[in-house]
Amino acid sequence: MRKVTREEILTDNPLKVMFVLSFPVMISQFLHTLYHLADTFWLGHLPPAESGEAVAGLQISWPIIWFLIALSFGFGIAGVALVSQYTGAGEKRNANIVASQMLSLNNPRVISNLSKRFFTVG
Repeated sequence: MRKVTREEILTDNPLKVMFVLSFPVMISQFLHTLYHLADTFWLGHLPPAESGEAVAGLQISWPIIWFLIALSFGFGIAGVALVSQYTGAGEKRNANIVASQMLSLNNPRVISNLSKRFFTVG
């Protein structure tokens, strides 16, 4: 994909710009959904004694996974907004602090540990 310039963002049709900027995210979410549908399809072909439990496991985990994805997107968007505001205000030190905090928050090990802590039984 080509890079969208500042002039295009400020002067072009807003719907066109939003579509161009959001297209990679839409493709990513579409592929993620296809991945889960393929899992469900193949698990449905297991022997009847096993397929019900396997598909039920996917059905239970699906909302939790999407919640964690939405949460990480929310933190990412908030981080971008804060870094942008600090950069625009000329406060590079604060922008660097927020950026480093966002990187540590989006570390897969941190997310994995948090999800294990809050979503395990026992």
